[in-house]
Amino acid sequence: MGNSITGQIVQRSPAVIRRAGDKLAFERGKELGEDESLADEVSELIESHRRIKQGRKDSLEFIKEARIETDDTISKSRSLRIRAEGSRTGVPPEIVKLRQERNEEATVGEHKKTLADYHDRVEADAGWRWDRLKGTLSGFPGISLVGEPASGKVEIVSDSKRTIYTVYFDNERFNAEPDADRQDQADNVFTKRGYSPTVKPKQFVKDDNGVHTRRFVTRAITIWHVAAMFGLNLKPKQSGGETDVEPAYVDEAKTTRLDAQLPRYTGDTFDGHSETFDLREAAAHVPPGEVDDSEFTTRYWRHLQGVPKPHRTVRSGAPEVRSSPGKRTGYQFALGYAEARGPKSRMGLNERASMQVRNGSGPNQPFLSTASAQIDPTGKRKKVIRANKGERFDTGAENQGIVKVDLAKAQKLGIKIVNQHADESNQHKIAWDRVYQPKDIEKLCKRASMAIEWRKDKKLAQYADELLPAEEELSSFEEADRKLILDGNSGEVLKRSHVKRSAPQELDEYIYSARKNREVLMDKIPISCVTEINLNKDEGKWPGLDEGIERGEWLDFTSELQGKLKAYLRGTESANVKDEKYDNIQAMYKRAEIDKAKEGGNRT
Repeated sequence: MGNSITGQIVQRSPAVIRRAGDKLAFERGKELGEDESLADEVSELIESHRRIKQGRKDSLEFIKEARIETDDTISKSRSLRIRAEGSRTGVPPEIVKLRQERNEEATVGEHKKTLADYHDRVEADAGWRWDRLKGTLSGFPGISLVGEPASGKVEIVSDSKRTIYTVYFDNERFNAEPDADRQDQADNVFTKRGYSPTVKPKQFVKDDNGVHTRRFVTRAITIWHVAAMFGLNLKPKQSGGETDVEPAYVDEAKTTRLDAQLPRYTGDTFDGHSETFDLREAAAHVPPGEVDDSEFTTRYWRHLQGVPKPHRTVRSGAPEVRSSPGKRTGYQFALGYAEARGPKSRMGLNERASMQVRNGSGPNQPFLSTASAQIDPTGKRKKVIRANKGERFDTGAENQGIVKVDLAKAQKLGIKIVNQHADESNQHKIAWDRVYQPKDIEKLCKRASMAIEWRKDKKLAQYADELLPAEEELSSFEEADRKLILDGNSGEVLKRSHVKRSAPQELDEYIYSARKNREVLMDKIPISCVTEINLNKDEGKWPGLDEGIERGEWLDFTSELQGKLKAYLRGTESANVKDEKYDNIQAMYKRAEIDKAKEGGNRT
């Protein structure tokens, strides 16, 4: 990548999401002599601020979770009423389904409001606040403050001229070089200043963009992930409720089992992603007047206002036309255009990252998402990580547990790592115009066609207007296309591309989403990089598992535990026995199918 870019900040809206508070590190001075007791007092003052900021965060976390749980309870109640009314009054199944979908959409909308409010309050109230801490320190007897945050550090100096503490800001919180002579022999780890590499360390690695990233990340694992970790593939049968299990190998000769989670999509071109995005229209976080060698400025040329699309690009200079300030970030994004970008174009590192975060769950995901904030199913920590629609990362019908992954080990194996949540990562992000997919347009036209037919039927006429696409569903279409959709004419509408959300709007949501979810992406998770595992203790998740293996607690992922789990999943007495039965993994799969049906509101 090119120059380090921070971007232009403009006036932000109340919904803006950026890092909460200031980025600080505290390092105590050495050989303080008679100032040791003074340093102890300053240390306690810093700790009191730390406890206050954590208390503010815990309080906001509690309120957020309570609101989401309340909304979920209301949504389930509405869902039951919709189903009951449909059965009692003979409401057409199409209307029942539509009402259920709208109920879900309304719940997701409430969740998004709750999460936006939560992050707005976190930004305003949580995290370190240098101005508050400075105010307290300035009134503390026997010390003075030397330096300014802009220089990267402020020294807390005693009357006897000893530096009893140094406060570091932003990137100065880390040494320029990795830790030396570590006990674990890692040579790619950076410990935050003021922390010991061995005693409660705050450890970081640099991702593939050079962004400091917490060394350990967590990932909720489903039945599919568990199987992959132990060299097995799961392939659902068409009949449902069953699955085929077969070994997975690294090589075509089938000599070495593949003990790793892989992303769903391992290709290097956009392919199916081009159905969701117009790859010619892009936006990136590039400040005005800057030119670098990023994936955006090397592939997308600047817009020329007033010139038709196919001829409106030039090869020289940075993108000049800029978007309006984003709703979430307040950033003005640079716009670019490249006629040649399409399905067979190769994705760069950060283009792949964009596809992972912005194209949802599905077969085209090119990375594996992990959480930098430590998911803790034991409940000892209050932090809950939620996805864009409010769903938890660490629960769900197919969830079998959580793993903790060492990025330092992963990096040594050549695994791609991309931090998505740090402010410093924003300069590397890129997004495109999101377009309506043909299936979505066809669905709207089908509903409109059905409504037209229902108006002719005395029993169904009362439901016709409800079946018609709502105004907000058509708001992104031109007036002429709205009329065609309401006439049920999908053929004419599908002849043109329709922008659902512009590239700047996508990038604004992208930055917000990745920051909120604390995402760190990996292109593979080998079992050798897993350091701890927490097995879901819900009934039926691990049927017949050795009672000596504790569930619901973090366990060191030792070779002995790996061997026990491998033998369990393969249905053998030993991890090395070749006659594999898969009975246990089949039972886990079937239980997951039952739980998934219940989760979706279906009776089993």
